Amino acid sequence: TSASSLIMSTYASSGLIGIFLIIYISLLTLHSSVQFIFKNKRYNFYKDKFIASAILICLMLRSILESSYSVFSIDLIFFSLCVAIFNYKKENEK
Repeated sequence: TSASSLIMSTYASSGLIGIFLIIYISLLTLHSSVQFIFKNKRYNFYKDKFIASAILICLMLRSILESSYSVFSIDLIFFSLCVAIFNYKKENEK
């Protein structure tokens, strides 16, 4: 099958359960990234999280037209790495 978007390729490979999971993960990540960028005013202190959030948003926009991180590729590696960086808590952030 030649599915070109994230939703189409997810539906072709895993059905409705996969679509619900990928939409949930994408919306949760998008909400966290957008909230961090627009609510946080201290970008200099959180440069790594700001860059990770920007990359996540770009990957999600790209997934509208391509099967970006729905298959194992460099996009999935970037997505996973950026989510790990974004969710990483430093000792002084507690």
